[in-house]
Amino acid sequence: SLDRLSRRSSWDEDTIQKLVKAGVDIHDVSTPVVLKHDDPFSKIIMELIVQRGNNESKIKSERSTSGWAKRLKDTIENGKVFTKQLPRWLAADENNNYIVIPEQAEIIKRIFREYTNGMSSTMIARRLNDEGLKSFSGSKWWHNTITNLIKDERLRGYFIRTVDSTKIPDIYPAIIDGELFTIANRILQVNSVGIKGRPRENN
Repeated sequence: SLDRLSRRSSWDEDTIQKLVKAGVDIHDVSTPVVLKHDDPFSKIIMELIVQRGNNESKIKSERSTSGWAKRLKDTIENGKVFTKQLPRWLAADENNNYIVIPEQAEIIKRIFREYTNGMSSTMIARRLNDEGLKSFSGSKWWHNTITNLIKDERLRGYFIRTVDSTKIPDIYPAIIDGELFTIANRILQVNSVGIKGRPRENN
């Protein structure tokens, strides 16, 4: 379909013309038409198809943006679930409201409490495993699982847009207080560069 070609940044009208001029017949299955070098109407038909594809892409983009904004507004004003991809410590009820899973939230709070009190991520993971507590994925705890959890902005209510990394507050129920989250991440940064600044529990 020609409109599929026109939506690619590297496939524009000039590229399609070069193909046709080089003797390539392009069969557009959605119309259907055939663009040929010896057909005087091919250029006109091609321009119409490309323009249609661009217009459809613009409309879809506008609808997607509008729907995203509506969901965001509903989440901020009414506390509705913003995305179906929920963190493991949250669920949704029949009214599409957030539900905090108590046992998961308690483990998270314990991890932050122990980490800011001087315990390493390795030691925290070992203790959780010794007590038979499973991670959110149902497997063992590892030090990098603890580290990634401490850095997870969703714990203090933020949603991070993948397209531009924008932080949007008050999307999720906050599990960790903002000040505690900041302290834990400062400690994490200090440890990542190898600076000794806090006591650690040894083996």
